[in-house]
Amino acid sequence: DQKIFSCGSDQEAQLGRGQSPVDDSTSTPTMIHDFGTTKVLQIAAGSHHSLALTEDGKVLAWGSNLEGQLGLHGISGLISTPTQVHLTEPVKQISAGYYHSAFLT
Repeated sequence: DQKIFSCGSDQEAQLGRGQSPVDDSTSTPTMIHDFGTTKVLQIAAGSHHSLALTEDGKVLAWGSNLEGQLGLHGISGLISTPTQVHLTEPVKQISAGYYHSAFLT
């Protein structure tokens, strides 16, 4: 199974733990998403957001989208669960910075 675990500050929902209280922190790695048989190739973390790249070229994003860094057009605010980013081509590599994300196709 392919699973993502996260820990640390969840001030901007960047841990992707769904309904947990925002601004909750944990030092215990907690599973946030089970991909089942889908292989996760890469994960990346910015200051207040996180990304995952799957073997089929899809990108999932969660955390703060206040600066548009998740690539989720029309959605602002905090996204507390992994949400698919809609791109026109399969992605091969991801990168996350302080308030930005980059996708290599």
